[in-house]
Amino acid sequence: MPRFFFLMVLLLTFTDHRASAQEEIDRQLWLDYDLRVDLRERNKSKVHSLGGDAGIRGFISNQEWNQFYIRPTFTYRLRRVLSFSGAAAFFGTVNRDTTNSNEVRFHQEIFARFPETEFFTLFYRIRLEERFFNYENSPSDQEVRIRGLIGIESPDIHLGKGRRPFYFQFFWESFRNLSGPSASEVFINQARPTLVFAHRLSPEWRYEINLVAQSSKEYSDEGLETTQYLFRFRLFHRIFKKENSGNE
Repeated sequence: MPRFFFLMVLLLTFTDHRASAQEEIDRQLWLDYDLRVDLRERNKSKVHSLGGDAGIRGFISNQEWNQFYIRPTFTYRLRRVLSFSGAAAFFGTVNRDTTNSNEVRFHQEIFARFPETEFFTLFYRIRLEERFFNYENSPSDQEVRIRGLIGIESPDIHLGKGRRPFYFQFFWESFRNLSGPSASEVFINQARPTLVFAHRLSPEWRYEINLVAQSSKEYSDEGLETTQYLFRFRLFHRIFKKENSGNE
């Protein structure tokens, strides 16, 4: 079933791409790798971790611009349902018709999962971002943005003995610039509803297929509203710390 789901979504996402471009429908492909290295043993209640994510956006699906990023992250898990994290990221964007840009981004985040029931789990995230832009042949710029997310997750679903489980998520994320509109950023104040299919390949590996319909305003709150359809494939890798033996 996971292979069938992946192939069908890929086909529907990129079928008749030329016709969609003529109708000004923006479709994008995002690819991500997410690494987490635990700093404590798995059986400890407080599992802190180092890691982060990296990826590319638009290199296959978009001829107007391409972007790559890397985001090292530290996560402090206060309780099983509550964690805090901080990150420093670099985003590089190559544009075909306008100036290229580099962004250095810092964020602080609170993440919670509550309640966790037999039928569903709710999760929440608040992230504050400080963003610093550098442009070719243009003045530098900066802004502060807040992001709020709320979502629901299904329990693991098993389809037969010996098969690895999968699950679904749906979440809504909203973005808001706190420092006012940027003089150079095109798309602001996005809303990002996302449907997720996730498959656990092993305790260390899983992948996600994200279907996103992102709506944005161009340049300001009164600007033209634009919708972007995103197909996002995310590969997650978790490295558990081995427990010390009695001889060590």
